[in-house]
Amino acid sequence: MNRNVVLLLISRITRSLAAGALAVVVGLYLVHDVHLSLFQVGVIFGVGAFVTPLITFFLGLYSDKYGRK
Repeated sequence: MNRNVVLLLISRITRSLAAGALAVVVGLYLVHDVHLSLFQVGVIFGVGAFVTPLITFFLGLYSDKYGRK
């Protein structure tokens, strides 16, 4: 496999692991320190998971229309 592809895969795996670990830490922080219920934390993460693809889609359209020319 190409060296650049291997480096890209390693960096993507590292980023995904870090994002997953951060989600766990933030969830625990919200429950234990901010005193939110598990339901509230679930809603926060759920809204984020729902909104992210929408924002990505519309920003992609915007970028295609008004991006660098």
